Amino acid sequence: MSEIDPGLLEERRWALEPRRFSSTQIQLTSVTDLGDSIQSILEIGPGSGYFSSILKNLGYDVKTADIKSRTNPDYLGDFREVDIPERFDLSQPSKCCSTSRTSICQQHWRKSRPSPAGMYSYPC
Repeated sequence: MSEIDPGLLEERRWALEPRRFSSTQIQLTSVTDLGDSIQSILEIGPGSGYFSSILKNLGYDVKTADIKSRTNPDYLGDFREVDIPERFDLSQPSKCCSTSRTSICQQHWRKSRPSPAGMYSYPC
């Protein structure tokens, strides 16, 4: 087994705290309730990785964008500056919006168009 980044391990343990994991459960339900209209998802700031991992296991095509290389994102760097040529049915910038809501969310909205759906979640 490879060595796990202690910071990432702590972040993932923290995300399992019931009050915080309930936010992930709500996000997952919000996606699955949309039915077949959603197949591809871009998660910006994947944090613990639970959201994308669970959705991938449910058959969704999920890509991630993050400034942290330790999360092993599909698109590394500030998503406002990284070229993301793909279009997604839904984009979900939960963690990054919770830390810098105004400018990042505005940029996300501009970049996600013409995607038909965007989901904003502000974790506890």
